[in-house]
Amino acid sequence: MRNQSGFTLIEAMIVIAVIGIMTAVAVASSLSRLPDMRLKAAARDLHGNLQKAKLMAAKTNAPHAVSFNTAAGNYQILSDPGPDGNWGTGDDTINNPGPDGLYGNADDIPEPVPVTLANYKSGVAYGHGNAATNATLGGGAFPGDDVSFNNNIVVFDSRGMLLNVGPFMVGYVYLSNNNNSAFAVGVPVITGNIQVSKWYSASNSWD
Repeated sequence: MRNQSGFTLIEAMIVIAVIGIMTAVAVASSLSRLPDMRLKAAARDLHGNLQKAKLMAAKTNAPHAVSFNTAAGNYQILSDPGPDGNWGTGDDTINNPGPDGLYGNADDIPEPVPVTLANYKSGVAYGHGNAATNATLGGGAFPGDDVSFNNNIVVFDSRGMLLNVGPFMVGYVYLSNNNNSAFAVGVPVITGNIQVSKWYSASNSWD
């Protein structure tokens, strides 16, 4: 006769088996969501870095930009267009002496390093996944390299507004992952408002 307050060996084994199954299901569910969690983190960080460039432009009273290198799979905040005065021509600089304009003083701003999308893992890269249309109000085709800013660079002036010269002054950057999920991070208006949208296949729309 077994102790009424205890468990038999079989009962204990059943409990352990159930816990094992529940754990396996939870782990599998977490792993299946991991690529989308990483993609969301990449989109959130891009939004934050665009905001950072915009704030740095206001703080230093000088234009700042974010340049997207689709071939290398990265992007970087830039503080100066370089000697030629034109952004995106290869001589841009990331140095920033701070508000006083002098290097070596206490107000120098650290140089931001390029953000490499592959470091997020799960296939996070420039791309639009299974999205059927771009994130603009009218929809339509995606840019060939999934960045629609003029010359793949977005420039903020000291008021936080866009400075790019060209037909695609405003624009979006599209990011995707191994699940073919997609996010669009962009500045859809010249006033410099930055937004993040996710593609939802069920409704066939960005939100």
